[in-house]
Amino acid sequence: WREGQFDIVLTDCHMPVMDGYEMAKLIRREEMQHELKATTIIAITANALKSAVFKCREAGMNDHLSKPVTNADLVDIIREYY
Repeated sequence: WREGQFDIVLTDCHMPVMDGYEMAKLIRREEMQHELKATTIIAITANALKSAVFKCREAGMNDHLSKPVTNADLVDIIREYY
């Protein structure tokens, strides 16, 4: 994310080392500190419960996709933002 200019970031919520929630919080913090335009962050998670959606939003993510993700799902969500 730091190395380039991306319109959208897709993240798995449960990654090793740093999960998607922490990554989203870090991106949002750095965007605010450096007055950068907000990057669209989409979570990809196996958890489709409302509590998981809330946790994604609370971390600063714009939206989420539930696994398994199809090409059509991905195209649809990208069209919502661009």
